[in-house]
Amino acid sequence: MKENIEEIFLKLSEQFFGIKIKKTTIIEEKLQRTIEREPDFLRFVEDESGEKYILHLEFHVKDEPEIAYRMQEYCAFLLRKFKINVFQHVLYLGKDTPILMKKIPESHQMRDFNLVCIHQFSYKEFINSQVPEEVILAILADFEGEKPDLIVRFILLQLKKICKNEITLRKFVTQLNLLSRLRKLEPETSNQIENMPITYDIETDALYLKGIEKGIERGIEKGIEKEREQKQKEKDISILEMLESGILTIEQIAKFTHVSTDYVLDLRLKNENNK
Repeated sequence: MKENIEEIFLKLSEQFFGIKIKKTTIIEEKLQRTIEREPDFLRFVEDESGEKYILHLEFHVKDEPEIAYRMQEYCAFLLRKFKINVFQHVLYLGKDTPILMKKIPESHQMRDFNLVCIHQFSYKEFINSQVPEEVILAILADFEGEKPDLIVRFILLQLKKICKNEITLRKFVTQLNLLSRLRKLEPETSNQIENMPITYDIETDALYLKGIEKGIERGIEKGIEKEREQKQKEKDISILEMLESGILTIEQIAKFTHVSTDYVLDLRLKNENNK
């Protein structure tokens, strides 16, 4: 969805959210995923009335006019993590009288967000689009009583019609296959892909059901190889420890560890070069 949204968000904004956008500008700055600084003081408390909440204190030595925004960030993180009321206080340690924003303007406060369920829209809203990113959303919409395999076939036919080349077609068929899992329509999607003359190797999708068996085989092979490498590493460590002790000869070490004398000599040389 993140990959495709750039192509379709203007139409979706009007269709789903009722917003007619005149102009947009990309926000170049990356939003932080966490707060830069930790709160100064946090405690779970219970007051005399029996009310339980989080007490958050911040200490300031200089004026910070926009501190209210940071306090709101802290509050949002705490509410999300602990699901308990948060009471906040700022203790100013400077000697002058600060000009602090104690409350965020109402226009800047969080509003209720709009919830849109794509399954409440008809597949017809998407199926006839000339934009492939929109067409594949039909798999998530309301089929209005139509059989799933028929809808999947319609989607594939439209993709084949509007995609300019095989590479683009393969991309959106793959995305359709991924989205079909959200509706548990993998079998229908797989059958339609296989039955239609579309160049698409379903087994290239490692997560798809038909790729599971091969994935397991590859996983077993990798596991065996990893175990073999681990055992060899442990043996090398034992050989180096024997060499370090100086008790055994090269030939004796090779015999005890079931390797050649050349292997022991090469290992000793590599170890000396790495020091």
